[in-house]
Amino acid sequence: MGGKAYNDDLLVRYLLGQLSEEEQSQVEERFINDGEYYERLLIIEDELRCAYAKGALPPAERELFKNRFLIFPDERKKVELAGAMISELSTIALEEAAEPLRAHGEKRNWRERLQAIFDFRSAGMRLAMAAAALVILAAFAWMAIETSRLRNRVAELEASQKAREQEIAQQSDEGRSRLEQLGRELEEERNRRALLEQELAQMREPPSAGGDAGLSIVSLILAPGRIRGGGETKRLTIRQDLSQVRLLLNIGERSAYRSYQALILNSEGAQVWSREALRANKGQGAQFVALRIPARLLAEDDYEINLKGLTQTGELERVGDYYFTVLRTR
Repeated sequence: MGGKAYNDDLLVRYLLGQLSEEEQSQVEERFINDGEYYERLLIIEDELRCAYAKGALPPAERELFKNRFLIFPDERKKVELAGAMISELSTIALEEAAEPLRAHGEKRNWRERLQAIFDFRSAGMRLAMAAAALVILAAFAWMAIETSRLRNRVAELEASQKAREQEIAQQSDEGRSRLEQLGRELEEERNRRALLEQELAQMREPPSAGGDAGLSIVSLILAPGRIRGGGETKRLTIRQDLSQVRLLLNIGERSAYRSYQALILNSEGAQVWSREALRANKGQGAQFVALRIPARLLAEDDYEINLKGLTQTGELERVGDYYFTVLRTR
């Protein structure tokens, strides 16, 4: 065994099922990786089998061996063969010790005695050799089966480990992709918010005096759902020096459309203004569709905005209706 030291008592306890799960796993890992250790395990197993056949095992270990090994038909056969071989060899040894003289009373010389022991024509010797051969064949068959089982187990463990490594790698890739996507979404959110804040800041600017007065605008934020005549609608006051009106239509937190279409109708249902290919801008807690309308198009009246969304398949769907009232001042 290459000079290695082995704990035979530990191997006996392993074979009899007296180890804890952790100790059992340690033994199995060692004989999987150490061929000499596995050979030693097989030797200890053969010794246990022979000791059981001879009746040399203590009662407790004998019971453990019976419950662990003799439940299999092939194992019972091995023990029977081992017992037959031990019995026959013991008989031969006793007969040789009890027969110091020839049948005619003369002492045999050492060569004749040696030939008698190894006389393959003897029925006892033939039976002993046959039993030994069967035990050896059975041992080799068991070793082949166990080796195949261990190889399959090792292959299963390696496949399981490889699958786990692939799963961890896939989760890492998915995590990186998700982080990159969140980074892009965060950057887009910052850009949209900055744009919206810029637009809101422009809306809040007071009208400038002098030659820039014609460039001033007024803004109004609208939410959908108000019914014309069903309650107070938002009012938009337009001075004569205003050139543009900006309306921000609240469409909620999510935008599921490629673009939007807006149509403004007066109280008589006549179309005042329309625009297509409008985009949603994301603000804090909601998204908005911004409309820029020349102030001259909006007389004092009640107005309705019909907003529709363009789906991924190219169809228009109703998003909501928005209402406001325009007042004119000098």
